[in-house]
Amino acid sequence: MCPTLPHFVSIILKMDRLTTERRWTWIRQRDEEARERVQALKGFYVAAVAYVPVNIMLFVIDILTPGGPWFFWPLLGWGLGLGLYALNVFGGIFGRGWEERKIRELMDRDR
Repeated sequence: MCPTLPHFVSIILKMDRLTTERRWTWIRQRDEEARERVQALKGFYVAAVAYVPVNIMLFVIDILTPGGPWFFWPLLGWGLGLGLYALNVFGGIFGRGWEERKIRELMDRDR
C-alpha cells in the first residue's frame, strides 16, 4: 500500500508539533534557570546587606563591654561563609559550566 498525501501531511504536522514542544520545553527550562539564578542573587544580597550592620553592632558591643576583643570571630566566620556563598552564586568553583561538564561526564560514563 502506497502512502498518500494526507499521510505525509499528518507526519509533517506531528514532527512540527514535536519541534514546537521541544522549543517550549527549552523556554520553560531557561525561565526556571533564570528564576533560580535571581533567587540565588537575591539571597546573597540579603546576606551581604545584613553582614555590615550586624558586624558594626557587634564591634560597638565589643568596645562597650569589658574583656578582650572578640568581634573579629563572628566577622571572620560570617565573612568566610559569605565569601563561599559569593563563589557559588557568581560562578566560582561550582558554577553553571561545572554543572554542565559534570553532567556530560556522568552521562558519558554511563554509556
